[in-house]
Order: sequence, then structure tokens, then C-alpha cells
Amino acid sequence: MGLEDIVKNNHYPIVFVGSGMSKRYLANSPDWNSLLQEYWDMLNTGSEYYAHLHDLSIKINKETNKNRDEIDFSVKTEVATEIESKFNDQFFHGKISVKGLSFKKAYEENISPFRFHLAQRFSDYKLSKNIDKEEFELFQKVLRKSRIIVTTNYDTLIEDSIYHGKQRPKLYIGNAGFFDDSSMGWSEIYKIHGSVTDPSSIIITKDDYKRYDQNSILVTAKIMSSMVDSPILFLGYSMTDRNVLKMLNDFSTQLPQEGLSKSANRILIVDWDKEINTLQETQMTSTENGKNFSYTLIKTDNYKSLFAKLQSIDEGVSPYEVRRFEDIVKKIVVSKGQKQALDTYLVSPKNLDELDEKIDSGEKIVVALGDTKNIFVTPTTIDYFKDYISEKFEILPQNALRFIANAQQTGRFPMLHHFNNINIDEVPLEGYEKKRIKTKIINDESSLQKIQNTISPSNRIKFQSLDAILNSEMKLAKKLDCITFNISNLNFTEVEKLIKTQFLDEFCKIYKSRDSNRGMEKSAYRKLFVAWDIIKCKK
Repeated sequence: MGLEDIVKNNHYPIVFVGSGMSKRYLANSPDWNSLLQEYWDMLNTGSEYYAHLHDLSIKINKETNKNRDEIDFSVKTEVATEIESKFNDQFFHGKISVKGLSFKKAYEENISPFRFHLAQRFSDYKLSKNIDKEEFELFQKVLRKSRIIVTTNYDTLIEDSIYHGKQRPKLYIGNAGFFDDSSMGWSEIYKIHGSVTDPSSIIITKDDYKRYDQNSILVTAKIMSSMVDSPILFLGYSMTDRNVLKMLNDFSTQLPQEGLSKSANRILIVDWDKEINTLQETQMTSTENGKNFSYTLIKTDNYKSLFAKLQSIDEGVSPYEVRRFEDIVKKIVVSKGQKQALDTYLVSPKNLDELDEKIDSGEKIVVALGDTKNIFVTPTTIDYFKDYISEKFEILPQNALRFIANAQQTGRFPMLHHFNNINIDEVPLEGYEKKRIKTKIINDESSLQKIQNTISPSNRIKFQSLDAILNSEMKLAKKLDCITFNISNLNFTEVEKLIKTQFLDEFCKIYKSRDSNRGMEKSAYRKLFVAWDIIKCKK
């Protein structure tokens, strides 16, 4: 149930991170109530903080029909609204100063001194002295293996924990990411209550939450689109937290009708309990909007054990790498497709449907992506001959020509198809490689007469048919030379069929055997292949 099934299913989770995680690892990191009290006391209003909360709760209770948790939430948003108004007023009257913010800057740029100060308050964080380093490292690994992270925290603990080397997940602040077409649902951080890097984005007052609630359905829609495979994990929230309750309510409207145990494996809520050192799981069932849905509740203080299990999830590559692959393919398709140059950037783009079927069938595949000038696999001699004579041409022309240029100068290779179909001066080869290829063409690889002149005079016997040569009592090497010498007079279709169905395989066997006694045969095959290439490519 729950955690074990999530790990077994092996899908990177969508993780919601609340203030409880910052409070666990950071020094002097407050929860929402402590934060409000800190600022209330800073303002010297003359009213005791909790007494003021009491008065507000009575007022709201008379005006509305809300439960205790809803009243508490309304009280805090009202207090936050008062704090911002009083703080800003005291700032502009010189009673409070904010480092780095002048009256002019605040006025001309329409900056809230309260939010500016709040951003500073959460920017300069320090890890707790008594932090469990092993647990914290496991927490960071879980974050790096999260498909999407959604957080209501203002601080940058999450970003700082994930960013290392080139690992840079896409960061969205506020609701901007839900309208961004660059969003892919992989390796993304959504700071839905704002961030210290943008003080104006911070959600804290009554009006802030009204605007946020109007767009909260976007958060739900985004998560639901990724929830088919990925489970949801809540960390650092209490079960009375308004953010969790609202999310669960939104999910209940979107979740498909399914067995309660299945839905319980979709949503996992971790509730901190300092008295419990095990992972105490309970399947909870809730009725919202007329629908039953379940989630798994884990009560624990043993986060080390929890994170150790979660970080064992491994889909082969990290969410960041998945994002980079998707991003690169998207850029290739859009940018190169517009220039009608896609075929030089996607290897075998014609076979995408076949590739899709192979993936679904579980067949092992290798896909190469990138500019073709950077994709170079050195073929062997046998690879080259098989690819060329069978006319598959799966080896890229520039790779094939580079192979020929660097082969022994005395070795003969059919190559006119490549030479005739590309501009060798525009191919990304070294200067000496281009020169060697051109020299081969000039010397003998394009002249049938020059190839025939290399045949021993005793083998220059005229024949009128291919069968007459094959049925003769001559040795193999002499038969091959006779075919090459007479190729212009023979039925070319018959010669080509014989080369593809018999001679190619025989040549490969001789070449693999490394038998020095069959050198003459190997050389004769090469001459024949080149002669065949000259006639075929000059037609």
C-alpha cells in the first residue's frame, strides 16, 4: 500500500513542498503564524498579537458560516493585509527602514516596502546547526528525482538543493508557468506563492489569495495532466493546512472513478509526528464534491527512511535529462523544420512510425540526434561494403568518404554514388581527406579501363556470357578477373544480381578469415566491385 507501491511502480513523483521542510532544515525559519507575529510585533501597534486574532475571529464568525480552520485562514489573511498597510505607512513616515530601498525607489517603482523586506527576510537563510546531514542529502536527492515540484515557500532552498553543475530545472514564479507553452511537465519548479527573487509575486494578503484562488484550477489542471503516471507527494504540510485541503478538494473533482486503493497510491501525504519513528501508513478516504477518493497518510519523524525509499526510484535518466531531450527535439523539429533541413538533424526521420512501434514492443533501440556533421561512427571494411553494395546507404556519405580517405591508398572501394551525390568541397572533411578522395577518383576509381589494365594479361580472356565464365574450369580469382574484364559486354543485371546475392558474402568471409593465401581472390573481388560501381553510377 502507498509508499511501497509508489516505489515499485517506479515513476518520478510530483512533490508539493511546504514550510515544514524549510522549518526542519533552516535556522529560524517560521511557519505562517510565527511570521505574522514577528512582523506584528515589529510594528509596535499597541495591540497584543493573539488578542487581535481573537477579536478578528469573533468578527468573521459573526459575518460568515465558516468552520474553525476556514476562520483561522481568514483571520491570518486579514492580519497580513493590515501588516502590509501599517508597515508601508511606517516606512514612508520614516519609522521603519528597509535596506536597499529608498522612498523614491519605492514610490516610482510601486514597490511594497513590506514585500521587499519580506523577500530580504527569507533570502539570507542558513542551515540549522543540528541538521541531520545524511537526511538532508537524501531530501535533495528526492528533489532531483521529482518530475515536478510545487512549493508555497518563498525561500530558495529547493532551487539551491537541486541546482548543481548543469542541472537547471525550469523555474516558474506565480502562475506564469501555467500559461507558458515552454512548460513540458518535466524538471520544473512552480513557486505558486511567489519567491524572494520577485517580491511583488509573494502571496500573503487577503487580496493575494483571492487572485490565487481564481487561478488555482490551473495548478490542478497542470498536475492532473502529469498524474496519469506520476504519484503526488506532500511534504511539509499539516493535515489542517488550507493549501493541502484545497488541493485535495480540487483533485477530487478531476480524479477518474477508480478503486479507492488505486487512488490512495496516487496521493501520499506525509504528516510530521515527533513521537513516531516508523513510517506509519493509513489509507484515508474523503468525500468531496459528492465523490469518494482516497490518499495515503504517513505519520513519521523518520524522514531519513522515507527519503531513502523515494530516492531509489529510477527511470533510467533524471527528470532534468528527460526535459533536455524533449526540449532539444522540440527545437530541432521547429527550427530545422521551418528551414526544410530536418532530415539533416534527425537520423532516419522517415522511420519514426516504425520507431514508435519498436518502443511499444520493448525492442532495444538506439536513436541518434544532432547535427549530422557531429554524428560519426567509424565503419569497418565489411560494414562499408555491405552497406554500399546492398545500396542501403545507412552510413552517412561524409562518414563513408572519411573512411575511404583514411583507408590504405592501395585498397579499392566502390564510392562513386557518394561522390556523385554530394559536393565534396562542402562536406565537413579535412583538406587532406578531400584531396585523397579526389586522387582516388582521378587515378582509377572512375575509369573502367584503368581497373581492367590492372588485371594480369593471362586473365584478360574475352567471353560473351556470364555463364561461360562461371562454368569454366578456371580458379576463382581468374573467373572474377574475367568478369571484370568483360563486364561491359555481359548482361549487367545478371552480374549485379550475382554480386549482391553471392559475391558480397563470399568476399566478407574471405576478408574475415584473414587467410593470406586468398589475397588474390580478395583483390579480384575488390576490382569487380569497383567495376560494377563505375558502370552503375555512370549509367
